[in-house]
Amino acid sequence: MFQNTFGPNASNTGNQHSSSNITPSGSNWTQNNGVLVEITGWTNADEKDLSSFIHRKTKINIKIIHADRITGILKASVKTDGDANTLSKCNGIRFAGNILRIKILSYSSTTSAAGGNSTVALIKSALSSRYDSTSRLLNLDGIRNDVNTELRGVLSNSQTASKFFLAMLKIALQEHYEIESLNLSNNNLGNNSRELTEMAVSLPGLKNLALSNNNITKLDALEKLKNKLPHLRELWITGNPVDNPTATGDIIKTFPRLIILNGLPVRDENKLTKLLSFPIPNQSLFFESSDLQRVAIQFTTTYLRLWDHDRISLISLFSPESQFSYHFDTTHIVDTPIGSVDSKATRVPQSVASSWGSYISNSRNLMRVSGLRPRMSKVFRGGEQITQAFRSLPGTKHDLEENPQNYSIEVVSVPILNAMQISIHGGFKEVSLPVATGKDSNSRQGSRFGASTANSRSTLEMRSFDRSLMVIAGPNGSYIVASDMLLLKPFSGSGAWYPKVPFDSLQSFSTPSNGQTTTNAIEAISIPSDIAANLNISQQQLLCKVMTETNLVLQYSLLLCEQSNWDYGTALMNFQNSRSQIPSEAFHS
Repeated sequence: MFQNTFGPNASNTGNQHSSSNITPSGSNWTQNNGVLVEITGWTNADEKDLSSFIHRKTKINIKIIHADRITGILKASVKTDGDANTLSKCNGIRFAGNILRIKILSYSSTTSAAGGNSTVALIKSALSSRYDSTSRLLNLDGIRNDVNTELRGVLSNSQTASKFFLAMLKIALQEHYEIESLNLSNNNLGNNSRELTEMAVSLPGLKNLALSNNNITKLDALEKLKNKLPHLRELWITGNPVDNPTATGDIIKTFPRLIILNGLPVRDENKLTKLLSFPIPNQSLFFESSDLQRVAIQFTTTYLRLWDHDRISLISLFSPESQFSYHFDTTHIVDTPIGSVDSKATRVPQSVASSWGSYISNSRNLMRVSGLRPRMSKVFRGGEQITQAFRSLPGTKHDLEENPQNYSIEVVSVPILNAMQISIHGGFKEVSLPVATGKDSNSRQGSRFGASTANSRSTLEMRSFDRSLMVIAGPNGSYIVASDMLLLKPFSGSGAWYPKVPFDSLQSFSTPSNGQTTTNAIEAISIPSDIAANLNISQQQLLCKVMTETNLVLQYSLLLCEQSNWDYGTALMNFQNSRSQIPSEAFHS
């Protein structure tokens, strides 16, 4: 099948594909008006502020045509296609507390010297002759050197040629081409070609890709596509300097579903199909051993209970060398919350200042805080600093004990430190504003720990969080919190791990009337010595974790790890993307 797609029998022509005008319906846009763009997410400010902001970011002037605050749509124009492409890079950046969304609605109608047709019309014509709707193949083999194409004049210009493939892909998607196979052979593509990464982002569902007879010399060019083409099944790179036996293993690792490389099988398709057909249940708990589970559950429930009701008492768990830090992330993607949660409480605030005012001053977001001194100043050490940091945060209410299904907990041991690392994911409700603790609002200490003036405008919200605790065993059965790192996000529910069926282990968080925490132990997994002898420590730990989370028997768990190149994320992705069922004997009864 794929030999016919990319092999010598592949055709350069395809079915004719009807096209439609890409400018907005009813528009009288002409070549003198430049390029039409649409912008949303600007309504927290006025149009002049938006124009100034875009000019500061891109050095491009936009001409505002129409702005509608009711729909939130602003239409503007820029002079050239190049300006439009530069402007599109601002898509997704934050402006006045919102996310800007920028869409190009039209292209310039600059005519080519060869004909009188617009560049867009010529690209549409080239696409229609090279697209096969039956096989969903877009065959651009050697199009840059095709002497018959009317686009030769466009390709002779280095500036326009560098954007040629990107323009073709954009128009193909606008024309609703369904592309499963793409042939980019014989086009002089190199290591730094933007075409490859932009192509991968535009076509995440691509199954077959041919890059033969280009000038790709480094593996980096292919590794840039990692995680961008998760469904790629076949790849051709013959005729490139990078095509050599030593690179095969790295290429296979880059693409977890790759079956065929240069026409030769590189994975057993039957085995891979079985692996990818495993259904995975959503799972919220992972404990390395039953002993660790018992200790971690008791510690976690106590820690969050004190955090809600008597936060200062937690200081007894911290040593003079212990550290605490937090930051908030407003770019977190918010999913539809699962469960009966009040819709008003789960809203995503529009204003960062009013929603996150209590957290702004001491947030240690390394993407925003630069310089060693500012970064280190937001790490709180020892009891006194951590106490003041705790008091600078809003009062909270977690419902771990009442609704454990809304939380995910992972616990692993750190033998070299005689410690355990606890990762908690879930949500909480803010119930009160922080206590003002600064000595003097004008002093340095007051500025660092004191209640921000933004607190007076802050609203109480539902939040999602990720919390990582490094807990070291202390003397006489005590515990020391060496590090507490807290990440706060807009509330998004527990959909990522919400169980589809009752999960018995979740009952382990319930506290009975005698006040003692109970556990339903997950038995520790042992690996037979003959198999363990061929695995390093990391591989043994990964195998145990996969067996625990999937409930697969040893044979199938080992096969999953091997086919996933011992990469935990890849193994879970292969597991989660499955569609068919597996035999019952593959699972523990």
